[in-house]
Amino acid sequence: QDHKPYVLSKYGIRIHEQPLGASGLTVLPLLQWYDSTHVMDTEHYRHFIFESKGERKDRAGWVRVAAGSFIEDQLAQIMLQDIRGPKGLAAHAQYGTFVLVDGHGSPMVGHLDGRDTRVHLKFQHSD
Repeated sequence: QDHKPYVLSKYGIRIHEQPLGASGLTVLPLLQWYDSTHVMDTEHYRHFIFESKGERKDRAGWVRVAAGSFIEDQLAQIMLQDIRGPKGLAAHAQYGTFVLVDGHGSPMVGHLDGRDTRVHLKFQHSD
């Protein structure tokens, strides 16, 4: 499923393609943290996830992730809550996560449930 209509139908938020530097590629904002399916500047990633104290707090204190923790569990819902809040899509800037617009038309990556014994049926191999 294409990311742009998916976000609109699930969250009611319109997202737009953005250039990825001078690469000639485009990206779309990713509204929730997914460990394996996003594009992000690595310096921003190191600083934002592991070093910064940031502005946002959750029940446990500052929302940043300890080394060895599962980032998706700790950040995904907070990220979506921020983006759905008063700042809207402008809140996405602090997260800086995107998905690549490759023009292929069908998903190239996705989440596979490791506990699902039928997960192998979801794989598609290419030559």
